[in-house]
Amino acid sequence: MTSLNHKVLFSIIFTFFVLFSSGLISEENMTLKALAQSVETYRGQEIEMLLRLRNHSEHFKTITFYDKNNHDIVFDISDRRKDKVIKSNLRTMHEGSIYRVIFTVEGIDSKGKIQGRIRSFTMELLERLP
Repeated sequence: MTSLNHKVLFSIIFTFFVLFSSGLISEENMTLKALAQSVETYRGQEIEMLLRLRNHSEHFKTITFYDKNNHDIVFDISDRRKDKVIKSNLRTMHEGSIYRVIFTVEGIDSKGKIQGRIRSFTMELLERLP
């Protein structure tokens, strides 16, 4: 291998090391279906994905996001009063808007849907403002 190939390989390994050591994996191009198919790889990891807000239900205490292939992921937010970040975001939500969602993958249910615990979600548009 040339020294350039060694540098590229080292850069890739270092990037994965940093991502896994920090516990946060950014998967902006990954779909929820692909995540569900390889859930064992990501179990216990924090994942960051760009998802659109489908809806928020006060009655069921859930928030639903969907990916570019229209697959849903539903999070339980019944304990949102304990988490100030989620509570503040609930006031300014807009259905259809893109959010950067950070969640911990817990597993998959019998229907093949991802089970996870939401950590935070922020409107992607607001992140681009100076």
